[in-house]
Order: sequence, then structure tokens, then C-alpha cells
Amino acid sequence: YMCSHCKDSRGSRISRWMGREDWWNTLLYTSLSVPVSTDFSPLLKKQTRQSVDMEKENPDHIQNSRGRAVLKKRGLYDDELLARSVNTELDESILVWHIATHVYLSWYEGEHGSLPHLAKVPHELSNYMMFLLAARPYMLPDNASRQRYIELCNKVINDLKLKYSSAKELIKCIRDNGDALGAGRPQPSRNADTIEENADTIIENETFDRASQLASKLISMETPDAGMLELISQVWVKMPLLGKGL
Repeated sequence: YMCSHCKDSRGSRISRWMGREDWWNTLLYTSLSVPVSTDFSPLLKKQTRQSVDMEKENPDHIQNSRGRAVLKKRGLYDDELLARSVNTELDESILVWHIATHVYLSWYEGEHGSLPHLAKVPHELSNYMMFLLAARPYMLPDNASRQRYIELCNKVINDLKLKYSSAKELIKCIRDNGDALGAGRPQPSRNADTIEENADTIIENETFDRASQLASKLISMETPDAGMLELISQVWVKMPLLGKGL
């Protein structure tokens, strides 16, 4: 939301001129309270019970898993893209899964006309963890840094040459980028004319590309029984247990 609105925001332009853009955007685009639905509690208890008889040092223990156990149980851990998304630094995982989750939910709503009740948990937890990373990083483990978040926002807003004027258009750019990367094609949405004419102006961002590819992967793996929504929810439930604020 911030990336799609602060481009033309007068306040953002003034704060950018004053060298206080990050402070202003954090103040304006984060909330001090994030609602969490009652559906979160039973899902958390269900995931926690799976680690009752497991040693805490086990990488699949809920305190260490960050989604690995979920992917292994579903036979998806052999997929390099999915495995990398949960085996990287926590701040990277939060950014990649936050973007991919919102792209997936936007696609799902467009396909089905509305979001099911099950979508509340991943939506709320994704926003909550992104809020912690952007505004309360001290509530996350010591190795989590908001620097990657700042760099990603700067790339999206100023450097990637994406054409968008709303959050919906930005989500489409992200999905198009993921589809292009998955098919081995040039990224079609990163500039106003053609890739060839503007190749020198394109600045790559690994986090952005990973998030785009993960979003496309989740959409391509969609099943009629809403199994992907359940998987995304389980990954998010395991991720915040590493934090100090939940």
C-alpha cells in the first residue's frame, strides 16, 4: 500500500527532500493495532501439538521450522523455490511471503469473486509480521533487520521502472514479473517501452524477484479444495513463533 501511494504523495515528496522519507512513510502507513481473528488460536494450537514429542533442537520443531515442516509434510520441500523461501533470513522470509500472500489473495478474489473465511488468518498474520519488520523490528529475533525492507521499498518506488498507479496495478506487475521469470522470459512490466530499449535502467532486486516467483508458484499450485490457503496459513502460523511480540 505504501509503495503504491507514496509516489505522488506530497508529504512523501517533502519528507524525501528533507531526508526523512523512511520515518514519514513508517509513521503514515503502519498501524499501532493489528486485528487478529479468533481463527488464529485453534490453528496455532493444532500446529503446536505437532511438536509436543519433538526435541526443541529438531529443525522441524515449531520454534525452528518457519514453515519447513509444513512443506515437508505436503511433499513440497524438494521444490527449490519453496524451500529457499523458508530457509533464508527471517526478514527475507517475511518480505517474500508477505508479497506472495497478497498477490495470491488478490488472484483468488478475482477468480472466485470473494475471499473465503480461511483467508483471514494468512492476511492478518502477513500484515502483522510486516508491521513488526517495518515499525517494530526490535520485537523480532536479533538477526532480523528492517534494512532489506527499506531497500526493497526504495527499489519498487524509484528504481525498478514499474508502471502502476494503485496497489491493484502493482500486484499485477508483481505477478507478471513472476510469470515471466518462471517462463524464462524478460520481465515485461518493468518499464514504459521495451526491455531492450531500457535495459540499462533496470535494477534487479533479488527479494522482489523471489517474491514474484513464489506468488506465481502458489497460484499455479492452487487446488479446488482451497488447500493452498491452508498451506499459506500454516507457514505464517509457524513463522511468528520466532518473534518476541506474539
